[in-house]
Amino acid sequence: MSLNNLYTLLEESNTKKEILGEVSEKGPRTVYEFIQDHLSLKTKTRYLNLTSKNCEEILGTVSSFLVREPVKVSELQTEERCLSVGDRSLDELFGKGIPQNGGLIEIYGEAGCGKTNFCLQLLCQAQLPKIMGGFGGRPIYISSEGYGYMDRLLQLSEHYSEKYSDLFKKSEDLINEIAVESVSSIDQLLVSINKLIPNLEFGDYKLIIIDSIASIMRVGTDQAISRAKILLQIATKLKYISSTFNIPVILVNQVSSVIREEVNLNKSMYDSNDPFLLLPSYSGKSTPTLGLVWSNCINTRICFKRLKRKVIDPFQNNQNTALRSMNVVFSSSMPLDQKYFIISNRGLVSYEFQKGFF
Repeated sequence: MSLNNLYTLLEESNTKKEILGEVSEKGPRTVYEFIQDHLSLKTKTRYLNLTSKNCEEILGTVSSFLVREPVKVSELQTEERCLSVGDRSLDELFGKGIPQNGGLIEIYGEAGCGKTNFCLQLLCQAQLPKIMGGFGGRPIYISSEGYGYMDRLLQLSEHYSEKYSDLFKKSEDLINEIAVESVSSIDQLLVSINKLIPNLEFGDYKLIIIDSIASIMRVGTDQAISRAKILLQIATKLKYISSTFNIPVILVNQVSSVIREEVNLNKSMYDSNDPFLLLPSYSGKSTPTLGLVWSNCINTRICFKRLKRKVIDPFQNNQNTALRSMNVVFSSSMPLDQKYFIISNRGLVSYEFQKGFF
């Protein structure tokens, strides 16, 4: 609120014009300075024409405008908008879908577990109207993996244009609404993130996906401190963007093998000339890359897995396909749960062992 608007407010409250004139001649430029310098009874002596009563009158008027009446929590509660994954059962994993104020959501897993397919499906889902489980806006897709995803995106867009023919006349209508940018280095990623803010201020973008943030953060151990600082910088910017514009940010991460804590080496190993006997032993388990610093920056972590079990895909002539799973590892807004799914020509489809397909 400008000082001129404040004067108007005081005039409407029948405050004496001579008081306004005194403050106008010697007053500050901002409301903050007005309160700090002019309404304090300790500094009223700077203005000989202002009495304690005058100061209290002005202070009361300004306070009544700046300090609102308390309200009940129930009155502040609003229906949270969520982005549907495109499958009712998979939406239950996230509560009702991916929340609009979900912050930084990381998905991770080994190659072929369905991470990119999940992201591409969200690019299409976000463009649907809100009443149909979408965000009714454009998505932003920052890729560090090249353009190998385009064939799959085209296949999905064709499915969506057929399913929602009243909204999309052709598949290009969906693809053309996706803001795509390819990055291959940390510097390029930072530039892309910095460019997001002006685009979000004047555009109708409702979703941001970075696939993958891990591939451009592969640095040696001697750069661990530098990497931690960069990760904090990236996370801080993305958190600001997500909270300011109320946009969820999906971040794809990769995995690395876990080294066994205990390696049994007997004397014959030390005496042997075979160097492979002294290599570290791997446990067969995997963990998300980028370390503890990054783990403390994200709001939600979801693990994707490709299972050994094969199931029938009823949408592709009952062919056998790999069963996959996704489960919430930790989250500030989602329940800890797990769902099974397959990747069909129509996208991710949930699988229930007892109930079959939805």
